[in-house]
Amino acid sequence: MGGNADKGASRAASSDVRQRVAAYAILAAGIALPLLVYWPGLLDPDAVATLAQARSGWIGDHRSALGTWVWREAWLALGAGPGFFFVPQIVASVGGLYLVLRAALRRVAAAVATVVTLWSPWTLGFVGSIGRDMWFVSACLLALGLAIGSLRWPRRVAIAAVAVGFALTVVATASRQNGVTAVLPIAVALTVAAVRLLPQDSSIARLSGVRAAVAAVMAGLVVTAAGLAVTVAGTSAVTRVEEHPEVYTQVWDLGYMTVKRGERMIPPLPRAMQPVQTEAEVAERWSPTTSLYMRFDRTLTKLPELYDEAAAETLSDAWRTAIEEHPLLYLRGRFGLWTRQLGIGDTPWHTYIDGMAGNEFGYDDTALPGLTQAAVDYARFWSVDGDGNGFIYRAWLFLGLCGAGLVLLARRFPLAVRMIGLLAAAGITSQLGLFLLAPSVQWRYQLLTVYAGAAVACVVVKAVARARAGEPVSAAAGRARSARLDPAID
Repeated sequence: MGGNADKGASRAASSDVRQRVAAYAILAAGIALPLLVYWPGLLDPDAVATLAQARSGWIGDHRSALGTWVWREAWLALGAGPGFFFVPQIVASVGGLYLVLRAALRRVAAAVATVVTLWSPWTLGFVGSIGRDMWFVSACLLALGLAIGSLRWPRRVAIAAVAVGFALTVVATASRQNGVTAVLPIAVALTVAAVRLLPQDSSIARLSGVRAAVAAVMAGLVVTAAGLAVTVAGTSAVTRVEEHPEVYTQVWDLGYMTVKRGERMIPPLPRAMQPVQTEAEVAERWSPTTSLYMRFDRTLTKLPELYDEAAAETLSDAWRTAIEEHPLLYLRGRFGLWTRQLGIGDTPWHTYIDGMAGNEFGYDDTALPGLTQAAVDYARFWSVDGDGNGFIYRAWLFLGLCGAGLVLLARRFPLAVRMIGLLAAAGITSQLGLFLLAPSVQWRYQLLTVYAGAAVACVVVKAVARARAGEPVSAAAGRARSARLDPAID
């Protein structure tokens, strides 16, 4: 009997090793392939502007000021180029998504699902891009993945993971201004993970039910607010050029109200800063999908001057007054832009980066342009300007998956699986930031919702299959760190 038990244990251990090796090999390929295809990373016009500011030291606040500052310091110290950001963002997105899926899928299945998600047409278009969109997504994925992983790791490792996760919420907030609402559920997950590291007899650890949920949300709000405060303070400290990015949203809103009311809503401003102002000009240049034509010409080549402080304040005052006087019209305009953002009644453009943007820094092409072009052609096929006609780019589908996942995963599942529902929640709460602040329709704004919806779909399919087979949902391996862990996590 003892010999049979030993043989069984040996076979199980051998199988576990094979599973680990296979999963890690798949993940290594998932990391290596985009690095090979896109190295040193694709620079779109936003990334080129970020790189230019990093090299010159004239850091603005339109994009991620803190990210630009880090890039400058790394360039001064190490001569860091785009690859300095490309490697960690790929590792973080692959590793983070794997850790999330690992809560409910076995190692190989989680690894395969991670790589398939990464190379799906919905996400591939931006996998190779350098910039705040992927910084934001990868930071959110890794932060949640660390929170989930900490539930089954040794205490010291778990403490470090949660600490890094909290730091990543600041990275996410600093990367994308309109993404702060998505950070809250991630912060809640990290708070839950942190509480489980406290002594079992502490008053906080003993909370349960509704009180525990309320406490976690309140703590998450504090963490999110703290991250926002750090971002604002840090941005103020490193910014040398105030670009007033808020004006793009404001001129779109005022342009919409001008068109709908038939009267001028944009105040008199210097023409060099705001070339489109009168009712006739707005009627010609305002677009339901972007604010760019309100400031640039139709070719997007004639750059307007930056708003100065006085002009920005004048525009902001007019914008606030218009909202106070016409709140329903304002909300209707915001709702229309948001529904287009979701792909309702419109087919999104800008679903992929088509190569290196022109720049003066010597990054004219990738290391393997043939492979890059093949990946770009694959992404283009599905887009609105390709044979796929863009019909798959419907963010409402992924938002619906997030909603369904949030409901399903909140019920009778182990904690690690329920925390995947917080990724779904992040995909949902991100919509508030887009509703209020988005200046245009951009597929990249919905990337976190897309990743969240894809992850939830994988987990829900597995959950349904296991439920029908009468098996537990969670398949994550590893010994429980304490008796408080849900047994199914093991």
